[in-house]
Amino acid sequence: MHLIFSTKDRLPLLGQEDLLSRTHAYLGGILRDTNCPSLVVGGTADHVHAFFQLSRTQHVAKVVEIIKSNSSRWLKSQGINNFA
Repeated sequence: MHLIFSTKDRLPLLGQEDLLSRTHAYLGGILRDTNCPSLVVGGTADHVHAFFQLSRTQHVAKVVEIIKSNSSRWLKSQGINNFA
C-alpha cells in the first residue's frame, strides 16, 4: 500500500529536520505494531508517504485511522500543538 496524507491546510509543521526523521520513524513503528511492516516512510514538511505491506487481517481504513490518530497524538506531545 502507498498511503499519502498531509498536514491540515498543508502547513509545513514537520519542517524541522529532526522532527521529520523522528516522525517517519514513529510512523514505521505504528505500522509494525499493526502487523503492516513499512517498506519506506518519507515525505516533506507538509505531507507523508508511507509504503507498507498491508496485513491480510487488517482493513485499509482501520490502518489509516490508527496511523493518523496515533501520529497526531504523538506530534502534539512533541510540542506541535496546532497539528491536525
